[in-house]
Amino acid sequence: MTQMKPIGLAGVLLGLWLGTAGAADTLESYQCEVRQVGPQSKSAVNIQLSDSATSPAFTDAWFKALPARRKEMLAVALTAMAQGFRVNAEINMRTSTVVGLFVVAP
Repeated sequence: MTQMKPIGLAGVLLGLWLGTAGAADTLESYQCEVRQVGPQSKSAVNIQLSDSATSPAFTDAWFKALPARRKEMLAVALTAMAQGFRVNAEINMRTSTVVGLFVVAP
């Protein structure tokens, strides 16, 4: 299992490593704004993110939270939205799954 370190120094408020990727999966890191978040069902949480880069890779795209950590990701996403913070998201683009979510100061 590889360790993930939050991007940023003093700006990191909360970091959660929320899973591992399979050998064929490629994780990509993006600094994003959380647009919406909520449960799809009792066992699924979806998060709408927009890449904050100058040339964004995606805008208002929906991703699934890692099932094993859906409650924690919901809490992180809601915190980011409520405080106006961005998140650093580790995303498996092949499966459209967020596997790591870190809240950072604006």
